[in-house]
This record gives sequence, C-alpha cells and structure tokens, in this order.
Amino acid sequence: MNHDVYPVRARRIVLDRQVTVGDAFVVAARACLDQLRANQPVVIDTDDPEGVHQMRVALRRLRTLTGVFRKAVAPEAAALLKERCRWLHGAIEPARDWDVFLFGTLDPLIASHGDDPALAALKRHAVALRDCVYCEARRALARPEYTEFLLRFDAWLETGEWGNSGHDDMLVAPALPWAKRRLHKFAKRLHQSVDDASTMTPAELHGARINVKKLRYASEFFRSLFQSDIVVLYIGQLRKIQDLLGKLNDVDTGRKLGDVLERRLAREGKSAAAARAAGLVQRQQSVVAERELVRFRSVWTDYLEIEPFWDRG
Repeated sequence: MNHDVYPVRARRIVLDRQVTVGDAFVVAARACLDQLRANQPVVIDTDDPEGVHQMRVALRRLRTLTGVFRKAVAPEAAALLKERCRWLHGAIEPARDWDVFLFGTLDPLIASHGDDPALAALKRHAVALRDCVYCEARRALARPEYTEFLLRFDAWLETGEWGNSGHDDMLVAPALPWAKRRLHKFAKRLHQSVDDASTMTPAELHGARINVKKLRYASEFFRSLFQSDIVVLYIGQLRKIQDLLGKLNDVDTGRKLGDVLERRLAREGKSAAAARAAGLVQRQQSVVAERELVRFRSVWTDYLEIEPFWDRG
C-alpha cells in the first residue's frame, strides 16, 4: 500500500462579490471535482478509511451543487452528473458503512468486553466483508466510465457547455441576490422537515439529514459572498446537526450490518455466539441512538436562535 498519499478535505470556495451565477458554479464544481480526484489514490492505494469518506463528501457536494444551480445547468450535464454521482456513491458507500461499523461500533465493543470470542468472530466476518466492498470500490474507480465522466465534465466546464442555454440571462446575473434566494429556499425546506425535534420518526430524521446537508453545502458554496460575522457560527451549527443526524443514520446502518454478521455466524453453526454478539451490538446502538437524539434536540434549538447570515446582506 502507498502511504505517501493523504485524504483531502473540501477546500474553501472563494468568490468575488461581483461574480456571476455561471462563474460561481464553475468555481464550486471545479473544487468538488478536485476533491474527488485527490482522494481517488487514497482509496485505491491505502487502507485509510478517510479517503472513502472524503470521496463521498465530494460526490454529495457535487449532487448538492447541481440542485442549488438546478435551472442554470443544462439538462444533459445535470443528468450525467446525477447518474454518475449516484453510481459512484453506490460503489463506495458500502466501504464507508463497514468502516464506521468496524471502527466506530465493533472495536469499542471489543475494547470494553475484553477477549470475547463471539465479538472476535463477528469482527473476523466484518473485516472480510469490508475487504470485499473495498475491492468493489477500487474496481469502480478503475472503470472507464469514471475517467470519462471526469474528462467530460472538465471539458464542459472549460467550454461552458454545462450551462443551460435557455437561461442565459441567469448565467450572467449577479450571484449574490440569487444566492440569497436559494439559501432561503433550502433553509425553509429544512425547517419544514423538522416540525418537532422531540417526536421525529427515523424517516423524518433521514429527511432532515438530507435537508441540513444541502443547506450546509450551499452555505459553504456561497459563504464568501457575505460579510456577516455569523456565517461561521451558522455553518458550524449546521455541521453539528449534520454530524448528529449522521450518527443516527450510522446506528440504523449498524443494526442492519449486525444482522448480516449474525446470519453469517449462524451459518457456521455458531448460533449462540451470533445471538450474543448481535445482542451486544444492538444494545450499544440503542444507547448511542438515545444519546444522539437528546443532543440533536438541544443543538437544533440552538440553531433556531441564529439569524440566517444571508438576511444581513
């Protein structure tokens, strides 16, 4: 494995306050693609789980960017971006799920229970399955469709062919007032999805997670257009909410992966060990879910007290 490559986080996007909608999209899109490319060798050549995570972040930022600039992007470009991002996300998401389960759930359990043979057997299968999905992720990144997507989108950004010719007036319009409208719309969607933070179902929490992610990334795309001193505070609070809702989603995924491992152990004739290990996983996940739900309600209340930075100009 190559240890000379490192995970790369999203770089801060800097836009001139006079920037047009079209130029703002190009700057943000290139930043997303750069992050995607930079983490490719980390996934292919190392076992660092942060590489997969940062590739997922880049893909989600790209998908959010397309939604933010929905009418400005040509239908062909939007369709290609959406399809390729969905495909790549599906190829690398299982790797991230097993990373979180192994390092965030199973290892802490093993550390707290000592030399437990049931948990050791569970980890053996988890490592094997993680190795398999990492191989799938690496194969996806080696496919010509992935390279073609990057080259094609690079060319579109260079030539301007990504732009929707039916909205030329939008592409040359100032980005600042347009960004304010888009941010307001994304914030409204988020607030509507969290009617009562104390009574939300898993499905509602999932919807809120998607909406807070979109608002956070949109805020990060446009943050340099605003001089308000609360931009950092606002985005930081969105990040806290997204992290908490992400942990709750990881709990749900962890329960499913625990069931997969329990069935594999049972097929080995280790039903008792499987049941014991799965029970430990489920109890731990329940504790985490209860804790993070309480924290989410508190963080959400704090968020509602922060004035949207785009309202200050």
